[in-house]
Amino acid sequence: MSKMVVIHISQDFTYGKPQLGGYGRILNTLDSTQRHIIYTISNRDKLERKNFSVGSGFEVRQMPAFMSTGSFRERLICIRNVGDLIAEDIRSLGLKPNVFFGHSQLVNFYILSRVKRQLASETPLIWEFNAIWGGINVNSLKNRLVIKIMRYFERKIVKSADALIFQTTAAEEWIQKLYGRANGKKLIITNAVPESALNSNASVAKPSTPPKVLVNGLFDSMNGLGVLVEYLKKHPKPPVELHFYGSGPWGEELKSLANGKEVVYHGPVPRNVMQEEYLKFDFHLIPRLKRVEADLFIPSKLLEAMAKGLVPIVSTVRGMTDVVEPEDGYIIEAGKAVAMAEVFEEIVGLSQGAWMIRSERCRTKVRNLYIWGENHKKLANLYAELS
Repeated sequence: MSKMVVIHISQDFTYGKPQLGGYGRILNTLDSTQRHIIYTISNRDKLERKNFSVGSGFEVRQMPAFMSTGSFRERLICIRNVGDLIAEDIRSLGLKPNVFFGHSQLVNFYILSRVKRQLASETPLIWEFNAIWGGINVNSLKNRLVIKIMRYFERKIVKSADALIFQTTAAEEWIQKLYGRANGKKLIITNAVPESALNSNASVAKPSTPPKVLVNGLFDSMNGLGVLVEYLKKHPKPPVELHFYGSGPWGEELKSLANGKEVVYHGPVPRNVMQEEYLKFDFHLIPRLKRVEADLFIPSKLLEAMAKGLVPIVSTVRGMTDVVEPEDGYIIEAGKAVAMAEVFEEIVGLSQGAWMIRSERCRTKVRNLYIWGENHKKLANLYAELS
């Protein structure tokens, strides 16, 4: 039986771009029983055409194009140009796609819609909500207008996609409340990790003295990096070691606060390297703020760290407290640097036995509830139903 051809588009796979949570989430959706091709572009300037593989040999085709962040008219022109480029490339490969699969950025849906028109194709189009752009709360009049436009186009996706994929029941409920009933199929594919991500060796040398705390991913305000900076300005020599792997708007300030001992800034690393780096740490900190995108999505890095046996320290947002119970780790009030400080003082005195109990609970929870095997079966069934 020949493999189905599944065409994806995601801007997380641009060659050399930091491989953050969205990259890992999408890579984990791919299974070797189908042929997956991921198209990618840039939002800065035209890229060179490049073909390479990721994960277990999955194909990435980088198009010499970019998506403008300028005027609405410029973005429409880019959607048309990128769609035409991808359609031309699919023709040149002699492919007949069985499924189109779009992720996260709203423009990706409309690029794939353009591809379908150019190929005169009836191929079904799946949309995965890795974010809910129309649900973001903003204050300024200009930004409220932008959100209104996003809601218009997001509603069109909900009504016209052949299938919608959500990470949580809460995300599905939110979309229905915001936009009404979807016309296509709906499927919840909870974030998860591949079985190979599990650390099967119990550590007897942890926690370290002082405890080593990992912070990784995108260093933006939603992920609570502003709260961490506030904490470090008051406590330049914390009682724990804080290690930062990643990049983002708060990166330069974090780098200036790093002293190479209690606070260490490592910068971004490839995803495969990060999987090994997890093993060096005792605790994993995600101090996210209370926002829609934090409530409705489970961070890939949280599950990756728990799979490795790190004890989580998370804030009071649903995307994490739906996974982490008080017996697993530590839950702090979102946006409160003082709550984070209290936990740091507490874990300094945590015994090896108490740490081991929490660590094993985390690994067991991921093993039982958050492995990709069942998700792949659900996706394979969806492909078959739609084709």
